[in-house]
Amino acid sequence: MDDNYETNEDGGIRTSGPKTPHLKWTNTLNFKALEKYENLSGPKHSLPVGSSEKDFFELFVTNDFYNKVAEETNKYSALSQRKAGTVDNNWEDTNAEEIQAYIGILIYMGLIDLAEIEDYFQGDFSVCPIMRQAMTPGAYLGLAD
Repeated sequence: MDDNYETNEDGGIRTSGPKTPHLKWTNTLNFKALEKYENLSGPKHSLPVGSSEKDFFELFVTNDFYNKVAEETNKYSALSQRKAGTVDNNWEDTNAEEIQAYIGILIYMGLIDLAEIEDYFQGDFSVCPIMRQAMTPGAYLGLAD
């Protein structure tokens, strides 16, 4: 048998490396008792009690993020139009506020499940009143492309 194999007392073969005379296979497990963890755990923040969900969300998704997404979206649109050799007269450069609304709409759509995208923008304000307030259907579809 090769140096990388070792037979234990049950007839099994250990193949994980060279022989190590100071280690011995056993059928019993020995667990070390752990000290009790007493430090505070979990996310830490400096928001006051009563902060909104939006306040917590903004700890992770900042205005810098929205500005960067807007900037890169505008660059992508310009590049796509150049490559296609056409000009999209309907396209208007976006901004951080519009990107924030767009992401809010995506989250809303994840919570309120409707059959078609157009259903979110129907004139019936009892279904999704926030959608038309946040963005027009054309602006949404322009960003979604």
